[in-house]
Amino acid sequence: MKMINIEPLKVFMDAAEDAHNQYLNQPKLLGDKPLTGGELEDYNRQSSELLESYNDACRALFTALSLVAKKES
Repeated sequence: MKMINIEPLKVFMDAAEDAHNQYLNQPKLLGDKPLTGGELEDYNRQSSELLESYNDACRALFTALSLVAKKES
């Protein structure tokens, strides 16, 4: 079995991890109160953007991995 060099894929792995961490670290409260109004809209918009970037990074990573695997086989 051949080993796959994942070093070129690191940029995709880092992007996925960064987007995931940003999503998890979003504030869900404003002080001790739940988000409302504009803050809640901003939270929802940012959540959608972060999840979209996470999905894009994961999709790129899996595409790159499958291309590398095809070349190695």
